[in-house]
Order: sequence, then C-alpha cells, then structure tokens
Amino acid sequence: SNHTPIAEPAVELSAYVPESFSWRPVEAGIERFDFSNKTVPVKYHVVKIDLDTPGLELVCFPDKSAVQKKYKQLPEKIPQPFIFTGMRTASFAKKYKCSVAVNATPFGGKTGKWNFAAKLGHTRMIVGIHRVDGITVSFPREQYSALAFSADKLTGRLRASVVFNQNEQSLTGFPHVFGGFFTVLKTGVKTEFKVDSANSRSGAGVSDNGRFLYILVVEGEVSRQSKGQY
Repeated sequence: SNHTPIAEPAVELSAYVPESFSWRPVEAGIERFDFSNKTVPVKYHVVKIDLDTPGLELVCFPDKSAVQKKYKQLPEKIPQPFIFTGMRTASFAKKYKCSVAVNATPFGGKTGKWNFAAKLGHTRMIVGIHRVDGITVSFPREQYSALAFSADKLTGRLRASVVFNQNEQSLTGFPHVFGGFFTVLKTGVKTEFKVDSANSRSGAGVSDNGRFLYILVVEGEVSRQSKGQY
C-alpha cells in the first residue's frame, strides 16, 4: 500500500457532521443513517449495531471451512501468505443472508498488491491480521489497526474493540479479529497519517463498553458526488 501526502481539506466540520443523527431501523438491533451534502460534495452511510441483540451472528470469509478446504486439515500454523479465491461483498451478503456486509481485512492480488492484474483476477492475498474462531489465517502488521471481537464473560454476548496496532500482545484473547489500515480517531483525538485515495472508504468504531458497533462507509468513486478522502 503506497501512501503519499495530501492537503488537508478546507471544509468546515459542520459540512459533513450534522448536529443530530436520525437513525432509521433496518431490523432488530440494527439502525442506519445516511448523509449527503452536494456542496462539499460528500455522501456517506452509517449503521449502528447493538451486539446485545438476540440471534445476532458474526460471519466472515475466508472462514474456518475455507482454511480446511485449502489444506484438507487445519495445520498448527497457517502457511503465509494466505492465498485464496476472493468473493465479492454482494455475493457474500447474498450467500450468508447478511443484513450488513462490508469489506474488512485489506487484501491484494496474489502478490499482495492491488494492481490492474489483481482487479482482473480473483486470486487474493490477505494483508494483515485475519483471525476466525481462534485461527490466525493471516499474521499481524504492526502499523495497521484492527477490529476485534470477543464474548462478554457474564452474558456471552459479542463485544467489539478497536485495536490500534496489530501485534500478538494486543490481539491476545480475541477469537475473531479483522484487519484494517490506520486509526482515524483514538480516544476522541484525530491521528495523523498520510494517504491519497478518493475511493470509497469504510471505517469502524465502537462504544466505550463495546456493545455498539458503528460502521461508516463514505462514497468516493464518483468525485462530483462524493470525495472519499474526506
């Protein structure tokens, strides 16, 4: 992943953060909020998920069955890099009947790069941590963040956490971990990193107790409608 400096957008916070959020129900435990401002321009979507909701299920790909299919039986340590045949997010959502589906752990083509050849093919290489059911499919990358899930000790309900740097110590105790790129906010303070991308971008955040998971998607491919880098 190549990152180059960009100028800080000269846009007031109020142009893309409203004073209040009008959440609309999707189904039990899931709500959404949609925002657009043609002047900026920016268009984004947020879902809020209550992880205490009965019947809520976390599914991912590649999962344990994909690893077993590739190696016939689970090795003690997954050979790196983990190469697999990718699946589009829309296909994943349809297959698993998801209410919410999002690209999580970064990936590239078979070399790890997201180039023209990778876009034409379906062979994928995971970049950074990807752990499912306690199985570390792809190893951590210290410079990147992650979204981790564990079970509440009292209720058994899912709890989410943002891990700011991927390493063995910070990821201990989480059976499900999905990688990302850089942390945007840490304890309410904006972190600094350099990236040049106007593509659609996804981000995740959690409430203080880990009960509520927020997923934000900013549109970006059509710059006249929305600039993903905002």
